[in-house]
Amino acid sequence: MFTIVIVEDETVEREALKVIINKGFDHGVELLEAANGSDAIQLINSVPIDLMLLDINIPYPNGVDVLKHLRSVNTTTKVIVTTAVDDFEIARNMIGLKVDEYLLKPVRPQVLISHIKSYLSFDAEKYQQTKLIAEQLMTMLDNNLYTKWIQTVRAYVDWIYSQPNDPPQESISELARIIKQVAERRGKYVELLKKQIEQLKSLSFSQQNYYKVLSMVLAVSNTLFDEAQRQIGQTHAPMQKAFNYIERNLGKNLSLEEVAEKAHVTPSYLSRLFKKDAGINFVSYVKKRRIDIAKSLLDHSDMSITSVAMELSYNDPNYFGRTFKEETGLTPSEYKIRSKA
Repeated sequence: MFTIVIVEDETVEREALKVIINKGFDHGVELLEAANGSDAIQLINSVPIDLMLLDINIPYPNGVDVLKHLRSVNTTTKVIVTTAVDDFEIARNMIGLKVDEYLLKPVRPQVLISHIKSYLSFDAEKYQQTKLIAEQLMTMLDNNLYTKWIQTVRAYVDWIYSQPNDPPQESISELARIIKQVAERRGKYVELLKKQIEQLKSLSFSQQNYYKVLSMVLAVSNTLFDEAQRQIGQTHAPMQKAFNYIERNLGKNLSLEEVAEKAHVTPSYLSRLFKKDAGINFVSYVKKRRIDIAKSLLDHSDMSITSVAMELSYNDPNYFGRTFKEETGLTPSEYKIRSKA
């Protein structure tokens, strides 16, 4: 998903540009807007911007000063300058500020969309993949499928860190934007969630390690589902409650009695539900989920085997090793060596 900022002080012009872009991109684009230079600078300082549509004659400060500030912090954002007059002096003032295109108002829709797609290297296949992921996550949120959501975003983070030659920043920002879009479309973009998503998008390169990113993605997910349940204010099926609680607390000691209490059923009834719905008993399910997560941590992080064990509530690394081998046929050390080969 790409972030486009429209900097235009005329409300009618700004709304027209939004309509043009929304028609040209029914998905895959996040539109932000600024009515003056001050608002534009705030956006530059707070969010990664892929492309800026900049009216050069905006007030407080003007477009040239906004562009100078943008280039002082970001040299890669594409910039399309819009102006009502074909003024050589305007172009001269922008020499050295890396303007990608000048467009005269009124901007022709086909020309604008063509330039945007060109400058953003619009990838139709990636666009469809992003759209599909967003739709799947919306369905999971609508149906309170927390466990499935977590498995999906974990898999996405795993995929990011399995690409040996690609820096993670772009893909991390993409995931953050997808989650933000899902939250906005479902009316759940609360202030805490907004702060968490912006923190995720603004991680410095040195902070972009697997464990840090995964922890922040899980925190964002928890906030989103907490808000969803608060708004709905209704009960869910006992097994869904059980799955959700287990997924959030795999790093703690879990008992059937504790989970049953959270699901508002008796332990014996929950035990029967596990065998019926999950096909395995409670202990086996928790063990399987912990080992699945352990495999991801061993695959993609630099955590030691002992640290992985402690993270998943195995206080005895030897017991963790035996359990891991029962599930995978390999010791954690053997698995880690094989995964790094």
